[in-house]
Amino acid sequence: MRALRGIAAVLALGVTACSESGDGGGDNDNPPDGSTSARQQFLTSVVDSAILPSLAALVTETAKLRDATAAWSSAPTDAAALAAAREAFVTASAALQRTELMQMGPGGSADSFLGGEGIREELYSWPVVSACRVDQETVKNEFAAPDFFTTRLTNVYGLDALEYLLYVEGEDNACPASQTINASGSWRMMVQTAGTLIQRRAAYAAVVSAQLASDAERLDQAWRQSFAAEVKDAGEDSSRFGSTQDAIDSLFAAIFYLERAVKDTKLGSPMGITAACMTSSCPDIVESRHAGLSLEWVRANLEGFELVFLGGATAEAGFGFDDLLVDAGFDTLATTMRDELVAAKAAANDASGPMQDTLEVPSTRAVHTSVDALARNLKTQFVSALALRVPNEGAADND
Repeated sequence: MRALRGIAAVLALGVTACSESGDGGGDNDNPPDGSTSARQQFLTSVVDSAILPSLAALVTETAKLRDATAAWSSAPTDAAALAAAREAFVTASAALQRTELMQMGPGGSADSFLGGEGIREELYSWPVVSACRVDQETVKNEFAAPDFFTTRLTNVYGLDALEYLLYVEGEDNACPASQTINASGSWRMMVQTAGTLIQRRAAYAAVVSAQLASDAERLDQAWRQSFAAEVKDAGEDSSRFGSTQDAIDSLFAAIFYLERAVKDTKLGSPMGITAACMTSSCPDIVESRHAGLSLEWVRANLEGFELVFLGGATAEAGFGFDDLLVDAGFDTLATTMRDELVAAKAAANDASGPMQDTLEVPSTRAVHTSVDALARNLKTQFVSALALRVPNEGAADND
Protein backbone atom coordinates (compact mmCIF):
# COMPACT_ATOMS: atom_id res chain seq x y z
CA MET A 1 0.00 0.00 0.00
CA ARG A 2 1.40 3.34 -0.94
CA ALA A 3 2.79 5.60 1.74
CA LEU A 4 0.94 8.85 2.47
CA ARG A 5 -2.10 7.68 0.59
CA GLY A 6 -4.95 10.02 0.75
CA ILE A 7 -5.54 13.24 2.50
CA ALA A 8 -9.01 11.99 3.25
CA ALA A 9 -10.59 12.24 -0.17
CA VAL A 10 -12.88 9.46 0.90
CA LEU A 11 -13.71 11.21 4.15
CA ALA A 12 -14.39 14.45 2.30
CA LEU A 13 -17.12 12.69 0.35
CA GLY A 14 -18.49 11.08 3.47
CA VAL A 15 -17.77 7.51 2.47
CA THR A 16 -18.45 5.26 5.41
CA ALA A 17 -18.65 1.59 5.97
CA CYS A 18 -21.90 -0.24 5.52
CA SER A 19 -21.21 -2.15 8.71
CA GLU A 20 -23.51 0.09 10.73
CA SER A 21 -27.16 0.68 10.11
CA GLY A 22 -28.39 4.26 9.99
CA ASP A 23 -31.84 5.66 10.65
CA GLY A 24 -34.16 4.54 7.94
CA GLY A 25 -32.03 1.51 7.08
CA GLY A 26 -33.44 -1.97 7.05
CA ASP A 27 -32.77 -4.80 9.42
CA ASN A 28 -29.87 -6.61 7.80
CA ASP A 29 -30.53 -9.78 9.74
CA ASN A 30 -34.03 -9.98 8.29
CA PRO A 31 -33.74 -9.42 4.55
CA PRO A 32 -36.84 -8.56 2.54
CA ASP A 33 -39.08 -10.98 0.79
CA GLY A 34 -37.58 -12.41 -2.36
CA SER A 35 -35.66 -15.47 -3.40
CA THR A 36 -32.07 -16.30 -2.55
CA SER A 37 -31.56 -17.29 -6.19
CA ALA A 38 -32.61 -13.79 -7.27
CA ARG A 39 -29.97 -12.26 -5.01
CA GLN A 40 -27.30 -14.53 -6.37
CA GLN A 41 -28.43 -13.77 -9.91
CA PHE A 42 -28.24 -10.06 -9.10
CA LEU A 43 -24.67 -10.24 -7.78
CA THR A 44 -23.51 -12.25 -10.77
CA SER A 45 -25.18 -9.95 -13.27
CA VAL A 46 -23.84 -6.73 -11.72
CA VAL A 47 -20.30 -8.08 -11.54
CA ASP A 48 -20.18 -9.70 -14.98
CA SER A 49 -22.33 -7.27 -16.96
CA ALA A 50 -21.71 -3.93 -15.24
CA ILE A 51 -18.54 -3.75 -13.17
CA LEU A 52 -16.06 -5.90 -15.07
CA PRO A 53 -16.91 -4.39 -18.50
CA SER A 54 -16.60 -0.91 -17.01
CA LEU A 55 -13.19 -1.70 -15.56
CA ALA A 56 -12.07 -3.20 -18.87
CA ALA A 57 -13.11 0.00 -20.64
CA LEU A 58 -11.17 2.03 -18.07
CA VAL A 59 -8.04 -0.03 -18.73
CA THR A 60 -8.41 0.44 -22.47
CA GLU A 61 -9.02 4.18 -22.35
CA THR A 62 -6.30 4.99 -19.81
CA ALA A 63 -3.82 3.06 -21.94
CA LYS A 64 -4.78 5.24 -24.92
CA LEU A 65 -4.43 8.32 -22.73
CA ARG A 66 -0.98 7.16 -21.60
CA ASP A 67 0.15 6.79 -25.21
CA ALA A 68 -1.33 10.10 -26.34
CA THR A 69 0.22 11.99 -23.44
CA ALA A 70 3.59 10.35 -24.05
CA ALA A 71 3.39 11.57 -27.66
CA TRP A 72 2.70 15.10 -26.43
CA SER A 73 5.66 14.86 -24.06
CA SER A 74 7.86 14.03 -27.03
CA ALA A 75 6.64 17.15 -28.86
CA PRO A 76 5.37 19.57 -26.20
CA THR A 77 4.95 22.50 -28.59
CA ASP A 78 2.94 20.45 -31.11
CA ALA A 79 -0.64 21.72 -30.89
CA ALA A 80 -1.98 18.61 -32.62
CA ALA A 81 -0.28 16.34 -30.08
CA LEU A 82 -1.80 18.32 -27.22
CA ALA A 83 -5.23 18.19 -28.84
CA ALA A 84 -4.94 14.42 -29.21
CA ALA A 85 -3.95 14.06 -25.55
CA ARG A 86 -6.91 16.19 -24.50
CA GLU A 87 -9.27 14.11 -26.65
CA ALA A 88 -7.97 10.94 -25.02
CA PHE A 89 -8.44 12.57 -21.62
CA VAL A 90 -12.11 13.31 -22.34
CA THR A 91 -12.80 9.67 -23.17
CA ALA A 92 -10.71 8.19 -20.36
CA SER A 93 -12.17 10.54 -17.75
CA ALA A 94 -15.70 9.52 -18.74
CA ALA A 95 -14.73 5.86 -18.36
CA LEU A 96 -13.38 6.58 -14.89
CA GLN A 97 -16.47 8.57 -13.90
CA ARG A 98 -18.67 5.56 -14.71
CA THR A 99 -16.67 3.48 -12.24
CA GLU A 100 -17.19 6.08 -9.50
CA LEU A 101 -20.53 4.34 -8.84
CA MET A 102 -18.67 1.03 -8.36
CA GLN A 103 -16.36 1.99 -5.50
CA MET A 104 -16.38 -1.16 -3.41
CA GLY A 105 -13.74 -3.77 -2.73
CA PRO A 106 -10.31 -2.88 -4.19
CA GLY A 107 -11.46 0.52 -5.40
CA GLY A 108 -12.91 1.54 -2.05
CA SER A 109 -11.31 2.65 1.17
CA ALA A 110 -9.96 -0.11 3.40
CA ASP A 111 -11.78 1.56 6.29
CA SER A 112 -15.12 1.43 4.51
CA PHE A 113 -15.31 -1.68 2.35
CA LEU A 114 -14.42 -5.34 2.65
CA GLY A 115 -11.39 -5.90 0.42
CA GLY A 116 -10.79 -2.16 0.20
CA GLU A 117 -7.40 -1.11 -1.20
CA GLY A 118 -8.06 2.56 -1.87
CA ILE A 119 -7.17 2.33 -5.55
CA ARG A 120 -9.86 4.83 -6.53
CA GLU A 121 -8.09 7.53 -4.56
CA GLU A 122 -4.90 6.81 -6.48
CA LEU A 123 -6.81 7.21 -9.72
CA TYR A 124 -8.70 10.32 -8.71
CA SER A 125 -8.41 12.17 -5.40
CA TRP A 126 -11.27 14.64 -5.98
CA PRO A 127 -12.60 16.51 -4.08
CA VAL A 128 -9.18 16.80 -2.44
CA VAL A 129 -7.32 18.56 -5.25
CA SER A 130 -4.65 21.25 -5.42
CA ALA A 131 -3.47 22.98 -8.58
CA CYS A 132 -0.91 24.83 -6.45
CA ARG A 133 0.64 21.53 -5.34
CA VAL A 134 0.90 20.44 -8.97
CA ASP A 135 2.68 23.70 -9.78
CA GLN A 136 5.04 23.14 -6.86
CA GLU A 137 5.93 19.69 -8.16
CA THR A 138 6.43 21.16 -11.63
CA VAL A 139 9.09 23.46 -10.21
CA LYS A 140 10.74 20.66 -8.21
CA ASN A 141 10.93 18.56 -11.37
CA GLU A 142 11.11 15.30 -9.40
CA PHE A 143 8.04 13.58 -10.87
CA ALA A 144 10.15 11.07 -12.78
CA ALA A 145 11.84 9.83 -9.59
CA PRO A 146 11.14 6.15 -8.77
CA ASP A 147 9.64 7.03 -5.39
CA PHE A 148 7.46 9.91 -6.57
CA PHE A 149 4.16 8.06 -6.19
CA THR A 150 5.07 6.59 -2.80
CA THR A 151 6.27 9.81 -1.20
CA ARG A 152 3.60 12.25 -2.39
CA LEU A 153 -0.02 12.73 -1.45
CA THR A 154 -2.58 11.81 -4.07
CA ASN A 155 -3.44 15.40 -5.00
CA VAL A 156 -0.30 15.74 -7.14
CA TYR A 157 -1.15 12.85 -9.47
CA GLY A 158 -4.18 11.02 -10.83
CA LEU A 159 -6.92 12.30 -13.09
CA ASP A 160 -7.32 15.62 -11.25
CA ALA A 161 -3.65 16.60 -11.54
CA LEU A 162 -3.61 15.43 -15.14
CA GLU A 163 -6.57 17.65 -16.03
CA TYR A 164 -4.68 20.67 -14.78
CA LEU A 165 -1.48 19.77 -16.63
CA LEU A 166 -3.31 19.21 -19.90
CA TYR A 167 -5.57 22.24 -19.82
CA VAL A 168 -3.86 25.03 -17.88
CA GLU A 169 -2.46 27.73 -20.14
CA GLY A 170 -0.18 30.71 -19.65
CA GLU A 171 2.79 31.22 -17.36
CA ASP A 172 0.96 31.98 -14.11
CA ASN A 173 0.68 29.47 -11.30
CA ALA A 174 -2.13 28.66 -8.88
CA CYS A 175 -0.19 29.42 -5.68
CA PRO A 176 -0.48 32.57 -3.57
CA ALA A 177 2.39 35.05 -3.54
CA SER A 178 3.50 33.83 -0.13
CA GLN A 179 4.18 30.30 -1.35
CA THR A 180 7.84 29.42 -1.77
CA ILE A 181 7.74 28.99 -5.54
CA ASN A 182 6.68 32.63 -5.80
CA ALA A 183 8.41 34.17 -2.78
CA SER A 184 11.75 32.58 -3.67
CA GLY A 185 11.47 33.41 -7.36
CA SER A 186 11.88 29.77 -8.41
CA TRP A 187 8.74 29.83 -10.57
CA ARG A 188 9.83 33.04 -12.26
CA MET A 189 13.29 31.61 -12.96
CA MET A 190 11.76 28.48 -14.50
CA VAL A 191 9.43 30.32 -16.87
CA GLN A 192 12.16 32.73 -17.96
CA THR A 193 13.81 29.90 -19.86
CA ALA A 194 11.82 29.59 -23.06
CA GLY A 195 9.93 26.33 -23.41
CA THR A 196 10.79 24.99 -19.94
CA LEU A 197 7.30 25.29 -18.46
CA ILE A 198 5.50 23.51 -21.29
CA GLN A 199 8.19 20.84 -21.45
CA ARG A 200 7.87 20.09 -17.75
CA ARG A 201 4.09 20.08 -17.80
CA ALA A 202 4.08 17.66 -20.73
CA ALA A 203 6.68 15.40 -19.12
CA TYR A 204 4.82 15.49 -15.80
CA ALA A 205 1.55 14.66 -17.58
CA ALA A 206 3.17 11.67 -19.29
CA VAL A 207 4.40 10.28 -15.96
CA VAL A 208 1.00 10.79 -14.32
CA SER A 209 -0.80 9.18 -17.28
CA ALA A 210 1.44 6.14 -17.19
CA GLN A 211 0.71 5.66 -13.49
CA LEU A 212 -3.00 6.20 -14.10
CA ALA A 213 -3.00 3.40 -16.67
CA SER A 214 -1.06 1.17 -14.29
CA ASP A 215 -3.49 1.81 -11.45
CA ALA A 216 -6.47 1.12 -13.71
CA GLU A 217 -4.88 -2.20 -14.64
CA ARG A 218 -4.23 -2.96 -10.97
CA LEU A 219 -7.87 -2.29 -10.08
CA ASP A 220 -9.12 -4.44 -12.94
CA GLN A 221 -6.85 -7.33 -12.00
CA ALA A 222 -7.76 -7.13 -8.32
CA TRP A 223 -11.38 -7.69 -9.29
CA ARG A 224 -10.72 -10.42 -11.83
CA GLN A 225 -8.23 -12.39 -9.77
CA SER A 226 -10.39 -12.85 -6.69
CA PHE A 227 -12.79 -10.13 -5.65
CA ALA A 228 -15.37 -10.69 -8.40
CA ALA A 229 -15.70 -14.31 -7.30
CA GLU A 230 -16.06 -13.25 -3.67
CA VAL A 231 -18.97 -10.97 -4.51
CA LYS A 232 -20.70 -13.59 -6.61
CA ASP A 233 -20.08 -16.28 -3.96
CA ALA A 234 -21.26 -14.13 -1.05
CA GLY A 235 -22.37 -16.33 1.84
CA GLU A 236 -19.95 -19.12 0.92
CA ASP A 237 -16.83 -19.98 2.90
CA SER A 238 -14.67 -18.71 0.03
CA SER A 239 -16.03 -15.17 0.37
CA ARG A 240 -15.41 -12.42 2.88
CA PHE A 241 -19.08 -11.52 2.53
CA GLY A 242 -20.98 -13.46 5.17
CA SER A 243 -24.23 -13.28 3.24
CA THR A 244 -25.65 -12.11 -0.07
CA GLN A 245 -27.20 -9.22 1.86
CA ASP A 246 -23.73 -8.06 2.96
CA ALA A 247 -22.58 -7.93 -0.65
CA ILE A 248 -25.75 -6.12 -1.72
CA ASP A 249 -25.23 -3.58 1.06
CA SER A 250 -21.72 -2.95 -0.21
CA LEU A 251 -23.01 -2.37 -3.73
CA PHE A 252 -25.63 -0.02 -2.34
CA ALA A 253 -22.91 1.95 -0.55
CA ALA A 254 -21.15 2.27 -3.91
CA ILE A 255 -24.16 3.64 -5.79
CA PHE A 256 -24.97 5.93 -2.86
CA TYR A 257 -22.31 8.11 -4.52
CA LEU A 258 -25.26 9.47 -6.48
CA GLU A 259 -26.60 11.07 -3.31
CA ARG A 260 -23.48 12.12 -1.46
CA ALA A 261 -21.28 13.17 -4.39
CA VAL A 262 -23.32 13.77 -7.54
CA LYS A 263 -26.39 15.45 -6.05
CA ASP A 264 -24.66 17.44 -3.34
CA THR A 265 -20.96 17.99 -4.05
CA LYS A 266 -20.97 18.07 -7.86
CA LEU A 267 -24.30 19.83 -8.41
CA GLY A 268 -25.78 21.25 -5.24
CA SER A 269 -22.69 22.93 -3.86
CA PRO A 270 -21.65 25.00 -6.89
CA MET A 271 -25.33 25.87 -7.46
CA GLY A 272 -25.59 27.37 -3.97
CA ILE A 273 -28.00 24.69 -2.77
CA THR A 274 -25.80 23.31 0.01
CA ALA A 275 -23.97 25.03 2.86
CA ALA A 276 -20.69 24.70 0.95
CA CYS A 277 -21.74 27.77 -1.07
CA MET A 278 -23.33 30.72 0.70
CA THR A 279 -24.12 32.73 -2.44
CA SER A 280 -26.39 32.13 -5.43
CA SER A 281 -23.66 30.09 -7.09
CA CYS A 282 -19.99 29.21 -6.62
CA PRO A 283 -18.34 28.49 -9.99
CA ASP A 284 -14.94 28.13 -8.36
CA ILE A 285 -15.93 24.81 -6.75
CA VAL A 286 -17.18 22.93 -9.82
CA GLU A 287 -15.53 19.57 -10.27
CA SER A 288 -13.85 20.05 -13.66
CA ARG A 289 -12.48 23.57 -13.38
CA HIS A 290 -9.94 23.41 -16.20
CA ALA A 291 -11.39 21.14 -18.88
CA GLY A 292 -15.00 22.27 -18.37
CA LEU A 293 -16.24 18.67 -18.28
CA SER A 294 -18.35 18.77 -15.11
CA LEU A 295 -21.66 18.12 -16.86
CA GLU A 296 -20.13 15.38 -18.99
CA TRP A 297 -18.88 13.71 -15.86
CA VAL A 298 -22.30 13.86 -14.23
CA ARG A 299 -23.68 12.15 -17.32
CA ALA A 300 -21.05 9.43 -16.97
CA ASN A 301 -21.91 9.04 -13.28
CA LEU A 302 -25.54 8.49 -14.22
CA GLU A 303 -24.46 5.90 -16.79
CA GLY A 304 -22.47 4.09 -14.11
CA PHE A 305 -25.45 4.18 -11.75
CA GLU A 306 -27.65 2.83 -14.53
CA LEU A 307 -25.30 -0.10 -15.18
CA VAL A 308 -25.48 -1.22 -11.56
CA PHE A 309 -29.17 -0.43 -11.09
CA LEU A 310 -30.13 -2.41 -14.21
CA GLY A 311 -27.45 -5.06 -13.79
CA GLY A 312 -26.08 -4.40 -17.26
CA ALA A 313 -26.40 -2.21 -20.30
CA THR A 314 -30.20 -2.57 -20.47
CA ALA A 315 -33.00 -3.66 -18.17
CA GLU A 316 -33.67 -6.62 -20.44
CA ALA A 317 -30.04 -7.76 -20.63
CA GLY A 318 -29.21 -7.61 -16.94
CA PHE A 319 -30.62 -8.50 -13.54
CA GLY A 320 -30.18 -5.44 -11.37
CA PHE A 321 -31.50 -3.63 -8.35
CA ASP A 322 -34.72 -2.99 -10.25
CA ASP A 323 -35.22 -6.73 -10.63
CA LEU A 324 -34.58 -7.26 -6.92
CA LEU A 325 -37.36 -4.77 -6.26
CA VAL A 326 -39.71 -6.68 -8.54
CA ASP A 327 -38.71 -9.99 -6.94
CA ALA A 328 -39.50 -8.52 -3.51
CA GLY A 329 -42.91 -7.29 -4.69
CA PHE A 330 -42.08 -3.62 -5.31
CA ASP A 331 -42.84 -3.44 -9.03
CA THR A 332 -44.15 0.12 -8.89
CA LEU A 333 -41.04 1.44 -7.17
CA ALA A 334 -38.83 -0.31 -9.72
CA THR A 335 -40.73 1.38 -12.54
CA THR A 336 -40.67 4.76 -10.80
CA MET A 337 -36.92 4.68 -10.26
CA ARG A 338 -36.23 3.54 -13.81
CA ASP A 339 -38.34 6.46 -15.04
CA GLU A 340 -36.51 8.87 -12.71
CA LEU A 341 -33.19 7.61 -14.03
CA VAL A 342 -34.32 8.18 -17.61
CA ALA A 343 -35.41 11.70 -16.67
CA ALA A 344 -32.09 12.46 -14.96
CA LYS A 345 -30.12 11.27 -17.98
CA ALA A 346 -32.33 13.34 -20.29
CA ALA A 347 -31.80 16.44 -18.16
CA ALA A 348 -28.04 15.89 -18.18
CA ASN A 349 -28.09 15.48 -21.95
CA ASP A 350 -30.11 18.68 -22.37
CA ALA A 351 -27.63 20.75 -20.34
CA SER A 352 -24.60 22.06 -22.21
CA GLY A 353 -21.54 24.21 -21.78
CA PRO A 354 -19.03 24.34 -18.94
CA MET A 355 -20.94 24.11 -15.67
CA GLN A 356 -19.11 27.07 -14.16
CA ASP A 357 -20.65 29.25 -16.88
CA THR A 358 -24.18 27.83 -16.68
CA LEU A 359 -24.86 27.35 -12.96
CA GLU A 360 -27.92 29.58 -13.00
CA VAL A 361 -29.21 28.42 -16.38
CA PRO A 362 -32.51 26.49 -15.99
CA SER A 363 -31.32 23.48 -18.01
CA THR A 364 -28.30 23.05 -15.74
CA ARG A 365 -30.29 23.46 -12.55
CA ALA A 366 -32.79 20.92 -13.90
CA VAL A 367 -30.03 18.31 -13.68
CA HIS A 368 -29.90 18.75 -9.92
CA THR A 369 -33.70 18.64 -9.65
CA SER A 370 -33.91 15.35 -11.55
CA VAL A 371 -31.00 13.73 -9.71
CA ASP A 372 -32.53 14.84 -6.42
CA ALA A 373 -35.80 13.08 -7.29
CA LEU A 374 -33.98 9.82 -7.96
CA ALA A 375 -31.78 10.18 -4.87
CA ARG A 376 -34.78 10.75 -2.60
CA ASN A 377 -36.24 7.39 -3.51
CA LEU A 378 -32.80 5.80 -3.36
CA LYS A 379 -32.35 6.71 0.30
CA THR A 380 -35.93 6.13 1.44
CA GLN A 381 -38.32 3.70 -0.26
CA PHE A 382 -35.50 1.80 -1.95
CA VAL A 383 -33.74 1.27 1.37
CA SER A 384 -36.90 0.05 3.06
CA ALA A 385 -37.91 -2.24 0.23
CA LEU A 386 -34.58 -4.09 0.17
CA ALA A 387 -33.75 -3.76 3.90
CA LEU A 388 -30.49 -2.01 3.08
CA ARG A 389 -28.01 -0.50 5.48
CA VAL A 390 -27.64 3.20 4.81
CA PRO A 391 -24.13 4.69 4.89
CA ASN A 392 -23.88 6.81 8.03
CA GLU A 393 -23.75 10.14 6.22
CA GLY A 394 -26.95 9.30 4.38
CA ALA A 395 -28.86 8.29 7.48
CA ALA A 396 -28.87 11.85 8.81
CA ASP A 397 -29.56 13.55 5.50
CA ASN A 398 -33.26 14.12 5.06
CA ASP A 399 -33.19 16.93 2.51
